[in-house]
Amino acid sequence: FISSTQQQMFTLLISTYEAAVEKNKQLKETKEELVCLNEKLEGLIEERTIELRRNEAKYLDLYNNAPAMFLSLEPLTGMVIECNDTLLIKTGLNRQEVIGEDVLMLYHPDCLEKAKDVFHLCNETGEVNNLELELHTKLGGKIPVLLNATAVRNEDGNILHFHTVLQDISGRKQVQDELMQSEERYRAVSNSAVESIITFDEIGIIVDWNHGAINTFGYKENEIIGQQITMLIPNIFIDSRFQVYNMLQEGEKQYLIGKTVELQGKRKSGDTF
Repeated sequence: FISSTQQQMFTLLISTYEAAVEKNKQLKETKEELVCLNEKLEGLIEERTIELRRNEAKYLDLYNNAPAMFLSLEPLTGMVIECNDTLLIKTGLNRQEVIGEDVLMLYHPDCLEKAKDVFHLCNETGEVNNLELELHTKLGGKIPVLLNATAVRNEDGNILHFHTVLQDISGRKQVQDELMQSEERYRAVSNSAVESIITFDEIGIIVDWNHGAINTFGYKENEIIGQQITMLIPNIFIDSRFQVYNMLQEGEKQYLIGKTVELQGKRKSGDTF
């Protein structure tokens, strides 16, 4: 015979057991959901890690194979923290000879003092732009470069390091030198000529004047450069002069090049010839 109290206790035990079974079932389902979510999360992390590695590889490829030379420097000491392969290839140095060394060792002795001034300026202002310097190669050569540097700062505004870009301008320098040499050759030929050689622009302003023109017209170079070509032609021939000038402007050079056009000139004294 089971008393009512025992009956209540028995019912309570069964109810507690059933609740525990249900709770255990829920925990098991929750655990399975967590395992599934964890697997998905690990998969996403793995995918993201692979993507980051790919992006890092792309960045390193762009960094190391960029046409410009890259340097990262400590702000106070000027020690090289990092550099790209382009700098190593162009200078002939290896990474061990550059990383951890003073950046000034990269510059040619001819511009070393200027390089020091540039580094101090960079520390003072946080950046420098389009300054020309020269690197030296391991074999003793020179590389003319255009330098740009920018400071990377922390939240307090303190400089952490400098990003420096060095662009090889050897080609540009060569073109400039060739143009200068060409200009010098032209001036040598022009100034040794007995004939007057006068150059004027599209609006008739005189831009070049040789020794022959000085002797012929009597104007010194500083008196005539920047003046109108009409100063050299008598008024009665201005219309004829403009006819020739207009033919040049209108693209009829083929009718004039290699041909002689007769006009009269006017000297500084006012005499015509």
